[in-house]
Amino acid sequence: LCIEKPHEIEQEKLKEIADLAVELNVRLHIHASMTRKDVFACKRRFNVFPVELLDKCGLLIEKATLAHLNWATSWEISLIGRKGVFVSYCPTSTMLSAAGSSLPLKALLNANISVGVGDDGVADGDMFRETRNALLQQRNDYWDFSIDEQVVFDMATINGYKLAGFKGGAIKPGYPADLVFLNLDSPFLKGVNPEKPVETLVKQVTGREVELVMVNGRVVFARNEELLS
Repeated sequence: LCIEKPHEIEQEKLKEIADLAVELNVRLHIHASMTRKDVFACKRRFNVFPVELLDKCGLLIEKATLAHLNWATSWEISLIGRKGVFVSYCPTSTMLSAAGSSLPLKALLNANISVGVGDDGVADGDMFRETRNALLQQRNDYWDFSIDEQVVFDMATINGYKLAGFKGGAIKPGYPADLVFLNLDSPFLKGVNPEKPVETLVKQVTGREVELVMVNGRVVFARNEELLS
């Protein structure tokens, strides 16, 4: 079940959605605090901040994921952590919408909140670029290198599976064979350091290098169409 602008919905309807999610045992995907305008609108209408509204209506369940949170407060972050809710970071969408702020990633990670990478539907469509934008935006905002390539790589892989409610994101026994094969002979990868594969994946690889995609052992995309037969 998805909610894009919870502050535009009556509280009783929000409570009904929360009850339905629990009844059907399905995941909730909710957009919250994307812009200051969203926060102000929520405060004017309900006299609480967006995440507080979600909690008041019973929407902060363990199967919930909150997208954006560019203007989340410190106490809202604490609330998210206590409730065990997931967060989806959409950096490209944040910049395209001129949000004026970005996800307070360090605060979320310090609260032991699982954060994944998303693209807000149509913001980019290339998850390699989206992951790179997450790295660049956080370094720009925090003025340091504490958010490194491994952090955002884990967000885009292992944490992405957590947000979707699946076991995956790693190559090891017991995990699904979800694999992406890349063309390392791409002219755009010349000069990369082979001893730093994660740095290369995050900073330089894009969808143009993808040669084949395997989902649970089945090839679902291949530039060489013979591999699909």
